[in-house]
Amino acid sequence: MNKDEFLQILGSLLQELPADERNMALAFCEESISDRVEDGQSEEEAVRQLGDAEELASSILSEFPETEGDNGDDKAEEKLYETDVSELKRVSLHVHNLPVQLCPSEDNRLRFHYYENDKIRFQIGERYGVLYIEQNQPRGLWRLRPWRARTVTLAVPKAFLGDTELRNANGKVTAEGLCLAGKLTCHATNAAVVLQDIEAAAADVSSANGRAELSSLKLPGALDCHVTNSKINISAVSAGQIDVATKNGKITLSDVASAGHLKVNNINGKIESERISGTDIRLKTVNGTIEGSVRGRAEEYSVSARTVNGTCSVPRGENEKASKSLTAKTVNGSIKLSFTDTDA
Repeated sequence: MNKDEFLQILGSLLQELPADERNMALAFCEESISDRVEDGQSEEEAVRQLGDAEELASSILSEFPETEGDNGDDKAEEKLYETDVSELKRVSLHVHNLPVQLCPSEDNRLRFHYYENDKIRFQIGERYGVLYIEQNQPRGLWRLRPWRARTVTLAVPKAFLGDTELRNANGKVTAEGLCLAGKLTCHATNAAVVLQDIEAAAADVSSANGRAELSSLKLPGALDCHVTNSKINISAVSAGQIDVATKNGKITLSDVASAGHLKVNNINGKIESERISGTDIRLKTVNGTIEGSVRGRAEEYSVSARTVNGTCSVPRGENEKASKSLTAKTVNGSIKLSFTDTDA
């Protein structure tokens, strides 16, 4: 079923709603489908992610028992919370249905800029050195759509020595320009995670049904990036070790350097790499091709490449005591890798 067919059926099932409410629900679904298509899914796959039209309509109607009244979405109160970070070991932020931005603080104070109304509230408190910021689980997702234009912001100072954790459901996560002494964790559901120009001890990134875009990251520790039903793009990233995986999406790596292993796994998607490096590089996919380049000379690597139902083209060095290894495996796809012949 394509988008237009799905929305037509859903609209007919929502006839008892006022026109404004019905149009808002349909627009939200249309935007959700478009976001998933942008992330690499087909229109039919994106429609299936929304589930059965009758069940979805029933869920929407249950959120409008009176089908009238003010939901308060346009009565948001802008708020600011700030605190000293000298005693903090971790900051944990949990949000629903709202875009979140992480950015650097201009001084040594941590600041959380947010919005509340009679339905949306945040609980903020510190316990055993952990600052918890948690949004209540909102009822009535469709009523929150006007809030999608409001971004909550967490500004983290360089003076903070602990870990930063963010979890968001149905809202995009963006982080830029951060310099963190601790680990950065970003988990999203049904939305993208975009990180740019960040230094941190390590990073853990994941998204269900949303893409991951990582660029210009410096991590002496590990980078873990796991996505389902969308693509992963990583560029200009260095880390102590790197693990990347997705299902039903393309993985693109460009100028990615690991001091240790670089493991890339894909199911139903292509792996494309340019100038990647690591002591133990493992590229594996099912139902997809592997192609690109590895930084260095073929003689530096012990190479193992194998495919089923495809061609394989990988230069092989003659050094039996190579200090590095390269493994590439696929089923139902071809392998084509080259070496840049330089470490620069």
